Amino acid sequence: MCWCYSLATMMHVSLKLLTTEALESKEIDQSEFDKLMTQLNEENFHKKLRNELAMVVFPIPMNSSPDQKQFDDYADISQNQLNERKINEKETCGKKYQI
Repeated sequence: MCWCYSLATMMHVSLKLLTTEALESKEIDQSEFDKLMTQLNEENFHKKLRNELAMVVFPIPMNSSPDQKQFDDYADISQNQLNERKINEKETCGKKYQI
């Protein structure tokens, strides 16, 4: 998941730059800046951001135990939907034709 780490790093740096620019342009005051920078500089901020980004792509509860079948159920549902779509329609050049 190095893509997720890279994206989180870029977003983290961008948020810091945006916050600094907002202070310089007086869009936020010093107390708001300090509050935002405290959050951005938290030890676990990067990890939380990375996990949230991963949840967009892989919507799996992070606190689930390996014994739970939640992901398997999700994968089965997604596979069933995909199979139904393949059976019900054929896509060619962006146009849908019923079989």
